[in-house]
Amino acid sequence: MRICLFEDNRYTALYPLTYLHPVFELRCGLFTPLERLQRLVGDSILLQTRELLLDVTWERHAGIEVNPEPGTDMLFLNGRAILTTDEMSQVTSLPRDTVIVRGKDVIALHARHTNAYSIREGVFHFDHASLDRFSVREMACAMVSRPWDLVRLNLEILQADAALLQADIHPAADVSLAAVLESRDNIVIEAGARVEAGVVLDASRGNVVVGKDARIMANAVIIGPACIGQGSLVKAGARIYEGTTIGPMCKVGGEIEGSIVQGYSNKQHDGFLGHSFLGEWVNLGADTNTSDLKNNYGPVRMATEGVEEDTGLQFLGLIAADHVKTGINTMFNTGTCVGVGANVFGGGYPPKFIPAFSWGGSDGFQEYDLERFLRTAAVVMKRRRKELTGAETGLLTSVFHATSRNRKAAVNQRMEAT
Repeated sequence: MRICLFEDNRYTALYPLTYLHPVFELRCGLFTPLERLQRLVGDSILLQTRELLLDVTWERHAGIEVNPEPGTDMLFLNGRAILTTDEMSQVTSLPRDTVIVRGKDVIALHARHTNAYSIREGVFHFDHASLDRFSVREMACAMVSRPWDLVRLNLEILQADAALLQADIHPAADVSLAAVLESRDNIVIEAGARVEAGVVLDASRGNVVVGKDARIMANAVIIGPACIGQGSLVKAGARIYEGTTIGPMCKVGGEIEGSIVQGYSNKQHDGFLGHSFLGEWVNLGADTNTSDLKNNYGPVRMATEGVEEDTGLQFLGLIAADHVKTGINTMFNTGTCVGVGANVFGGGYPPKFIPAFSWGGSDGFQEYDLERFLRTAAVVMKRRRKELTGAETGLLTSVFHATSRNRKAAVNQRMEAT
């Protein structure tokens, strides 16, 4: 039996993070759902994603079959679900003609017949009218339904994911004798990692994981549960607090709390990043700051596609999709959402919703020229030894055109307000 990790029709509720990523690529805890599944079940995995993302998914996950032909002995697993080891054991032992649900969401399906579901434009659709033909089980697993769920769940998932690793300091890691390792038995330092003099790794309240070839520069403080991903750099004197995940190949500094950086992004300088999510290829200029708590301590509202809603969270800062850039001293209000490829700069607070491929700040925005954006993206990726491929260029171009209505609406709204 093979497991097919799928996207359902709720992927739009995770915009702007899912414009360029299938839902199973979004990081929470130590891993993405795909990485977590690979650790739990090995290589017997298939992927089902939107047709728009098909080519880039093939490129990113070479060796994994994408959008396979439906089979008669296939276990479907929702890419928005974050499963513990015990929950995954329940799923992988699921008998045929059994479905696991969480409310109205299908978590897993092991169907004998393909007429219980359909794949339309790469998206999995379950025929709820056929439920009476299945044995139905409930599972109260963690589920990502809105972008801020990733931030809300991160501390909890970090702690659960740590159980998948054996706490150890690899013999090939370079750890200074002048570094402080509090609760050493809860610390993972992988091969090639370097921990310099004066660094404090405090795992007394949760595991600290330092990935392969990562470097923690002198006098940085990391309080667990926290993760520094493979090849990432933590600058001297950085303060990284509990509930923070830094993905692979990032450069971070200043003060970070309760946040996720997906990977290949920079927040190198002083400034506060709190209870936020940064996508890939993001660069925050020096002294960029986020507010993550309202003055009245009330629940934060956020607009991911221009329509505000109550998140129910007291702490929520910035949601920034891939390729976002900020100038020095940029300030973001509580619950700000920035779309793919936006370039934000200037004084004052910009709007709380900044559409994809916008260029400007509190004084107003214009549309970012697509060709200029693509040239910059190619340069940025080359610095990490990555190529902006034809498939990625095509996807970015499609998203640019698909989000033009949001940009126009934001400009018109601002004109009406003035």
